[in-house]
Amino acid sequence: MLDLIMMLGITVSIVVLVGEPFVRRPRPSPADDPSASARAGLLLQKDTLYTAIRDLAFDFQTGKVDQQDYVALRQRLEGEAVQVLRLLDASDPSAALDAALEQHIARLRQRSS
Repeated sequence: MLDLIMMLGITVSIVVLVGEPFVRRPRPSPADDPSASARAGLLLQKDTLYTAIRDLAFDFQTGKVDQQDYVALRQRLEGEAVQVLRLLDASDPSAALDAALEQHIARLRQRSS
């Protein structure tokens, strides 16, 4: 009986060791896709700019920044954020499809009115 249990254990171990590479699928890493890492960098930059805008607004409300500096800094930060958002839209493969669909819908609305 003990021999049977040992043989069964050895058989299961061999099947697991031999069959594991066939069952496990390699996961693509972000380092393999340069567009994914560029997009991740843009998303990080976007989050950083949004945080800077919120912090600037808080500093203005608490009186740490005067109105003239606040307006100038906010415009600069918003301009940078717009550029990053445009780059994100350009890097998104579905963005072109979304734009085409929006144009098509706009044309349909013009025709119906």
